[in-house]
Amino acid sequence: MNFTMQVSLSDGQTVIARLCRRDVENEGWQERKFDAESNLMLWLQHNTTIPVPEIFHVSKQAEGEACGYIVMKKMPGKIVLNTFGLLSATAKLFSVKVPQVIGSTTPGTAPISLDVGPRIAVNPSFNANQVFATLEEFFDFLFALKETRTHTGTDEEQIRAKRTIDKLKAYVSQRLEALTSPMFRRCILSHDDLNEANILLDDQGRITSVLDWELHSTLPAVIGVAEPLWISYDDVHDPRFAPPGTLWLGSAEECARLRRLYEEFLEARSSAVLREGQTLRGATRWLLDCSDDPGCDRIQGWMTAILGV
Repeated sequence: MNFTMQVSLSDGQTVIARLCRRDVENEGWQERKFDAESNLMLWLQHNTTIPVPEIFHVSKQAEGEACGYIVMKKMPGKIVLNTFGLLSATAKLFSVKVPQVIGSTTPGTAPISLDVGPRIAVNPSFNANQVFATLEEFFDFLFALKETRTHTGTDEEQIRAKRTIDKLKAYVSQRLEALTSPMFRRCILSHDDLNEANILLDDQGRITSVLDWELHSTLPAVIGVAEPLWISYDDVHDPRFAPPGTLWLGSAEECARLRRLYEEFLEARSSAVLREGQTLRGATRWLLDCSDDPGCDRIQGWMTAILGV
């Protein structure tokens, strides 16, 4: 687990220190996340206009030390979680060239160049063991992972789970066959933890910084272009199928209105990708979902209601 703290220096400057603590069980996973985050932030700083904190110093974890750390500029603004209800509709909504394979970035041959390695997941048991060249390869991997997680529960639950996953696999295969246009399959940079606590806004709702880049991917646009999760009421965020304890920042009606505005703000090409990829994004989220779902009954409920299968 990483820890973030605000540090006051002797010259009066305030900085942010992000610590990567040693994790004996998942040490390689933690190190990869730390390296990926620091290198990607440097790369974004030099190659894009995405607002990220300036990095002052990176210290990797040395043998015998408790943690490595990144020292970065303290950015102005408040997180979306604390300001969302006070913003206007337009303030509530807000092309980077990356390698054309599916994975997570790794330090390249130069300090601010990018290579891509196997994808780093939120849950280390979902980490990929290879870089994927196609959507088909990526979905094969996701289905294989999901199938290993359905071998628990009663015999009846396992039978229901297998039946549901087989139907979802057939649906995804059919959708992928129809995705022939390069605009759906071109890889984009995706922040995989872009939640309401990782974006800073000023008082007018303008983004001042995007934080916490340790979890990110290069993904095909059809599953990478998505509305902000805090206005989503789809798939794993649909109240009919979401696990207990799920929270939403706005009502279903308000979030639906904001999603329509969000789509209007996108360029025509991105808007088409957003619409075309809705069910494939949903399938991806369900396959990566770690919450309790005996017999995959929540997935089946979504498939019946949304896919009609």
